Amino acid sequence: MEKRFDEWNELKKKINLNSKLITYHERDIWWYAAGENIGSEINGKGRRFSRPILVVRKYGATTFLGVPLSTKNLSGPWYSIINVNNVTRCALLSQVSSYSAFRLYNKIDRLSETEFKNICHKLKILLFKEKPSGHFFPEG
Repeated sequence: MEKRFDEWNELKKKINLNSKLITYHERDIWWYAAGENIGSEINGKGRRFSRPILVVRKYGATTFLGVPLSTKNLSGPWYSIINVNNVTRCALLSQVSSYSAFRLYNKIDRLSETEFKNICHKLKILLFKEKPSGHFFPEG
């Protein structure tokens, strides 16, 4: 498949110029401009290079730890199936990363506390290969 790097770069410039500070919270699910990326990095779809993302940890007004979502139902330790507005989505845990809030543009939903704790538990196992104690994620 041919990559659309030039098209993404032009959109990214516009996003950068028109950046607005928005209010977002942990557990929120937003559409965000993921972009056109390389290798196994997750890409956005459509004219806005978008996909849903779950806000896992808010670092401040403009930066957060997030997990991109997909409509493909994948199984294994790298994935977690969740329900978003009565639509089954797959949290792509292996794509957890730090993101700019300026890429967020439309709130979709807020994940239930139960599903959020499950995602955080799976991230702990994935990232630390054990269940660490500490304050980085809710206990669950």
